[in-house]
Amino acid sequence: MQPIRFERSVGRPPLILSLFTALHISLPTMTKRKYAEYQASKYQPPTALPSLQMYRNRSNILETTYTSPRGENVVALRTKQSEAYGKEATFTASRTLLAKDSSVFVRMFEEKTASSYDGNPLFFVEDDPKDLQDFLLALHDYCAYTRSSRWTNGHSIGALLRLSKRYKVQHLVDRTLEYLTQVRYPIQTLEAYQQNPWLALVYMEEIAILNAVAKIEYQPLIPLLTYRAAISWSLTELINCQIRVPSAPGRPWFVTQACRSRVIRMHCSLSAWFWTVTERMLRKTSAKCVDREACKAALRVWRDKTVSFMADDNGLLFDIFLTVAYAIDDARGVCTECKERAKRTIGNLQQDAWDKLPVFVGMGSWEDVDGTTKKEQVE
Repeated sequence: MQPIRFERSVGRPPLILSLFTALHISLPTMTKRKYAEYQASKYQPPTALPSLQMYRNRSNILETTYTSPRGENVVALRTKQSEAYGKEATFTASRTLLAKDSSVFVRMFEEKTASSYDGNPLFFVEDDPKDLQDFLLALHDYCAYTRSSRWTNGHSIGALLRLSKRYKVQHLVDRTLEYLTQVRYPIQTLEAYQQNPWLALVYMEEIAILNAVAKIEYQPLIPLLTYRAAISWSLTELINCQIRVPSAPGRPWFVTQACRSRVIRMHCSLSAWFWTVTERMLRKTSAKCVDREACKAALRVWRDKTVSFMADDNGLLFDIFLTVAYAIDDARGVCTECKERAKRTIGNLQQDAWDKLPVFVGMGSWEDVDGTTKKEQVE
């Protein structure tokens, strides 16, 4: 069964209640709620599995673990039982394949083991069975992996990136990062961000990719993914989410405290800066305004709604790079001249906010990030 994706509707909503709140209060909230309800409905507590070579996949369906082709020099890898991952599962893989590109596996196999499984040496690993399955499938046949549904699942991509880095299989790390930077997040400018089909992405998958990128400290993707996480969850949800331990299905968690702190700082500081500047802008009308009193009254309503929304710790931030233009175009009680002035002013503010994204995560400028990208590619 393929993972369900809940997509936000594309296009202009029928009624804009405020300049900033309408788009991001209704549709994204429903998206997250439906996704969480779906995850919770299919989740079952870990139970005894019929075989050590069975595990529950990301859709909570029993699946056979990866098995190495017969006739090869085979070793067995067994995950440990835990509350988060459930019962242990056993995988068999080619010793030659594992040791070919991984010094970690070479050292592991050099250690003597008194355990065996089905006549093969047995080694214990700390991985989630779902993650280990993704890693072994990609290592065995990378092209087949990229043609499967796993390649479009953020959780699977994050798992592949984490395990490839942990076991030092550099070619898998490089290929995965190349996909993320050139295909999934080909973002170099604000215009590129605005043209990307963000409405089709699932929040939990982006959190999974952020955790993987933060775990391996790949800086070029951190500003953008930190921003995406900051607008995906309320401040209360971010503060209460767990660290290092996956939470209940459909709920966010972060791989490190530093990762969560960056997201919370982005949520608070970027939004406060944006709203402060915007609030000043909403007090002014165009010099060519045809009905100054009417426009001032309409702008005042938008401003008050925005301030009220900002005070709600359980509310979501809207995507400041995508939704503002819709609100301005659909604004009621504002003349054409004031609308055009607002669009120009907010457009400049959006560009300024985009330029400051790396600053809000302590990385300097986009030029510094670009330099880091080139350095990573050389290394």
